[in-house]
Amino acid sequence: MRVKFWGTRGSVPVPGPTTIRYGGNTTCVEVEDRNGNLLVIDAGTGIRSLGNDLVRRGKQGPIHVFFTHYHWDHIQGWPFFAPTYLPKSEFIIYGRAKSAGMLREIFAYQMQYTYFPVKFEDLPCKFEFVPVGENSLKIGELNVQTIDLCHPGKTFGARIWEKKRVFVFMTDHEAGLKDKQPHPYTDYTEFASKADLLIHDAQFTEEELPTHKTWGHSSYQEALQLAVDADAKRLGLFHHAPERVYNDIDRFIDHCNQLLDRQRKSVDVFGTMEGMVFTL
Repeated sequence: MRVKFWGTRGSVPVPGPTTIRYGGNTTCVEVEDRNGNLLVIDAGTGIRSLGNDLVRRGKQGPIHVFFTHYHWDHIQGWPFFAPTYLPKSEFIIYGRAKSAGMLREIFAYQMQYTYFPVKFEDLPCKFEFVPVGENSLKIGELNVQTIDLCHPGKTFGARIWEKKRVFVFMTDHEAGLKDKQPHPYTDYTEFASKADLLIHDAQFTEEELPTHKTWGHSSYQEALQLAVDADAKRLGLFHHAPERVYNDIDRFIDHCNQLLDRQRKSVDVFGTMEGMVFTL
């Protein structure tokens, strides 16, 4: 399984010299199994670069796209995804909805003329819409288990494994808001248990949380504690706040390592960067 990050920022894209190291594009992650089956998680602005890369690679076969939820920073790149303008492209779209028709409507809404000059129904590619809840999916050799996270409007976390290698993606999750979570905290640690790679929301600091309660995001300290409790091998801090510059994130990583030393725990902590690739 290969995991590549095309967008790691939260809330809004922030291009510029102070964000270039970790990236300024919003959420988009590429997951590929050993046979080349492709799963794309979310369509933030990072999906534009992914699309250009897929066209360059001449990617064949259906592209599976999984939406954790539909907030702007997770969907706003879709109209600029180059493969959708190719007649031979095929997409299977997964997301929370009561029916395939409702999922299509949610998905196509941002391409109304009010927001974009090309209508969704005018795209030449083929689509299949698959509404999902808390259940399991099979995409090629990838096994996908979903779980509801703590975020306004609901969002999915995903545990993805191929053979014995496990990738867990839990962005837009308020780990510390235990009284309003859809699951007990222990369900989330079990969900992320022994992950080879855990990517977790880390938009805030502990000092910022009191004024951002119920916003649906965690501090980097909470992300670290969940990784420790889940016995994860690697933790990627994700969904960087728009105002974070590279040395902010470096400082968070240093602090995480200090906290691990005090607890005598071992987790490889890093800040997710655009272009970063993991082979599990």
